[in-house]
Amino acid sequence: MSSNIVEIKKLTKVFATTTVLDEVDLTLKEGSVLGLVGENGAGKSTMMNILGGIIPKTSGEIFIEGKPYDPTSPIDAENMGIAFIHQELSNFTNLSVAENMYLDNCLGAAKRMFSRKKCQELAEAGIKNIGFDVDVKEITKHVDSVMFCLSKGLSAPVGSMLCGSKEFIKDALKARKMLGGGMRQVGVLAAAGMLSLSEMTGRLTDDHKTARKLAEGLNAIDGINIDLNTVQTNIIFLKFNPESEKHAVYFGAELKEKYGVLCGVRNPSLIRMITHRQITDADVDYVLYSARKIMG
Repeated sequence: MSSNIVEIKKLTKVFATTTVLDEVDLTLKEGSVLGLVGENGAGKSTMMNILGGIIPKTSGEIFIEGKPYDPTSPIDAENMGIAFIHQELSNFTNLSVAENMYLDNCLGAAKRMFSRKKCQELAEAGIKNIGFDVDVKEITKHVDSVMFCLSKGLSAPVGSMLCGSKEFIKDALKARKMLGGGMRQVGVLAAAGMLSLSEMTGRLTDDHKTARKLAEGLNAIDGINIDLNTVQTNIIFLKFNPESEKHAVYFGAELKEKYGVLCGVRNPSLIRMITHRQITDADVDYVLYSARKIMG
């Protein structure tokens, strides 16, 4: 077995006419910690997304402990040994924010990237107690600062919140102004955000329940596979056989063109679906009806 945990040879990624990664070589040995440093656009996120199975590479080779590695989805990546790939809060793309916070608090930085077994052992008891009814204070007590969106599940048209100490927010406001992030006359938008915080947080579990119903229904359809253990919030990943005639790209196109339903097609093997305030049980029934027609 190779002494290298990760070995990357001539990794290349081209988007249209833009080469983001150009024959990159990289080696990570056991017990070492590797940092990728560079300005925006340097390719750091692209490399992480390739390792995480989110996007395919254009060319090159990747080896994990000496074995060829070429995932087609985040689920594949996790099953093949990459259990921590994300540069922001959601370290595990198939877990909820609460579970990510719990794991981040438990796992050592050097090993959490590749030890799927250790992740499972440490998280087993804690994840059972973190879910739909956990208080936000229980989640955020482990961190110094938090950023979250007021849109998406909280239903505001735009907006995010950054929370932290007075000194931290003072520095953040200065940095925002330097980067041109300030806006004027946005009281109407701010009012929508206040409504999100006062009226919408208590109904997030409705989205979770709707997503669960949708996931269970889709998983019962031949040709669509969903790991129901990963359906913790309002996010669902559908896995398809990329070699099948009815792969993810086909399914997404048919769903849009014939039934007017939009979904996030990642690649021929993966689709992401998300429920929100405007998705009802009747909508779920319609999507399941449409999916059965397409895959039947």
